[in-house]
Amino acid sequence: MSGKMIETGSRISRKGLVGALAVAGLCMLRPATAHGQLIESFENTLDGWTFNPTYNVQQYQASFSTTTGVTNGSYSLEISSGATARTLNGADYGNMLVSPRTVALASTLSTSSSLSIDYFNPENLGYGPQIDVDLNDGAGGEVGYVSLDGYGYPTPAAGESTAIYLITPALQADLAYDAANSIGANLVIQLGGPAPATTNLPILYVDNVLANPPVPEPASLSLLALGATGLLARRRKA
Repeated sequence: MSGKMIETGSRISRKGLVGALAVAGLCMLRPATAHGQLIESFENTLDGWTFNPTYNVQQYQASFSTTTGVTNGSYSLEISSGATARTLNGADYGNMLVSPRTVALASTLSTSSSLSIDYFNPENLGYGPQIDVDLNDGAGGEVGYVSLDGYGYPTPAAGESTAIYLITPALQADLAYDAANSIGANLVIQLGGPAPATTNLPILYVDNVLANPPVPEPASLSLLALGATGLLARRRKA
């Protein structure tokens, strides 16, 4: 009886071990955006971010929405065209939205593989709003002023979408320097594109700026599997 109990217990232990390792593996494979660190969600406040309505010829206006573009929480940032006469000359892609420069942000991004931002694009600008996301650490910093996508100015898909901006290992090292030397860093979101014919028209919604942790490489998953095999082999010998 005791032998059967021990054998059964061993089988249960092996199953439990395999199950636990499987869950761990699945967690490692989950998209980083599912558990990224929230930097900003614009919950009816800019939280120190600077919105620059006059830099661009569009004279953008900022408000907050509780219905459109909300992907997590109760608000999103609503960006509308200004009240001046519209032309189709477009914007000059200026620094429309700028975060505070902090050491905490530099530290967070130095250990992140990417930055993700949720957008809602109502397609009111003809070929759509063109967005560039940049990092800046000012004079004395290691980063300088750099675009996270090489100044590609992509247009988000119509409706709700999440844009991913990669943070390279070299940039991580520079951000770590900025954090260690109390220089800090800030994010800059540029926006351009043609002007809508109607004034005060919502043209873009922004929500959930997230710093995403590194995604495990396949080699890490292989080591996990080897570890599981080794543990099961030891239990069989016992």
